[in-house]
Amino acid sequence: MSKKEHRQLIERGRTINYIPLKECKHGHLYRIDSRNLTYGVYNKPKKGFAGIRTKFSERFVFTEYHWDTGEPFGTVKPIKCIEKCPIENLNDWIEIDRKHVKNNEKLMKWLELTTSGGNKRSKI
Repeated sequence: MSKKEHRQLIERGRTINYIPLKECKHGHLYRIDSRNLTYGVYNKPKKGFAGIRTKFSERFVFTEYHWDTGEPFGTVKPIKCIEKCPIENLNDWIEIDRKHVKNNEKLMKWLELTTSGGNKRSKI
């Protein structure tokens, strides 16, 4: 992220009320304001939110970090806690063996069903 982008994010962030890091609940789905995600499941050990990201036509589970973690990676402001996620493994990637990983398909499918593909949620 460039300094200009970070400044813009800080300026935008000053106008958004959000849930502080210490109040976020591990394993819960949140409506979030971030660079790349609309919804994310909070992962307390990572201090981040796993959600669906699209980049160059590829969709995958991606983690962005809570605003309160600070520069340069704190880009998420959780707005509303929605519900508990039934998936226990909240990592974006799952190790197959020591040399290979794969996308967390269980979490991705749950996010797609619950958030209408990660972009819009009909219940909200």
